[in-house]
Amino acid sequence: MSVRNISETDLPTLLAWWRDRGEGELPDGILPPVGIVASDEQGPAAAAWIYQPTGVPLAILDWMITRPGLGQHRARRACREVFTALADAAREGGATRLFATVTRAGMLREARACGFHVVAQDAVHLIKPL
Repeated sequence: MSVRNISETDLPTLLAWWRDRGEGELPDGILPPVGIVASDEQGPAAAAWIYQPTGVPLAILDWMITRPGLGQHRARRACREVFTALADAAREGGATRLFATVTRAGMLREARACGFHVVAQDAVHLIKPL
């Protein structure tokens, strides 16, 4: 498995995964500029992004997604690779903490296995167009 920064050419594939999972479309321009994709021999397997607020030593991990149909073992490995690479990117950007909100039990398990600690439960993602 390899990891690299997400490129513009990856976006159609990654965005299609949300549609394929029945989760709808992501609004244009919502994804932050720092993102990592883990790939296997079949191409992209998992991806996530981080927001890095100015003046705060915190990075916010968001929009974690895995390739539909990816088996549990491969998904876990790909998520761990993405978590590790994004933690490195966050450190390079000056962060001392990485914050994440997860909505699936599997991603919670993987985040905890990668050193995340639960600080709140039953969170809901909200977005408001401005």
